[in-house]
Amino acid sequence: MPKFERPEDLENEQAIFDEIQKAWSCFVIKNSEEYAKFDAHVYDTKRTMRAILEVKNRPTLHWFDVFKNYEISNKKVNACLEIAEKLNVPAILAVNFQGEILWVKLRKGYDTKIGGRTRTTRPDAVNDIEEMALIPIDDFKDLVVQ
Repeated sequence: MPKFERPEDLENEQAIFDEIQKAWSCFVIKNSEEYAKFDAHVYDTKRTMRAILEVKNRPTLHWFDVFKNYEISNKKVNACLEIAEKLNVPAILAVNFQGEILWVKLRKGYDTKIGGRTRTTRPDAVNDIEEMALIPIDDFKDLVVQ
């Protein structure tokens, strides 16, 4: 399976982790598994796991000003929810929308459609077009101190 993660992707991911840690007074520990189903674990100051975390970086567009839904792989959402249920913690999606980080607690039952990377489909990436979960933009919350 080809790996598409670049060094700048890891830097962007860490920047989102850092902002979450500051806002929520928590520890975000990157998932060390290669091809992991989620990006990180979130722990409170007592080192109790509080959530699993998936992060995305969308720096070029204010999606919430243009679209009604944020699209993410439905397979990814379901995998996160399955693991979160086993760990008895929520699954959180945090997205950097052009410098503004918003988050949502994932849930079951999103509407879906076929979509994904359509204009820049990669020939060696069989999952570029797949079933996408449609997360309403209105479900997202600002990353602020909780």
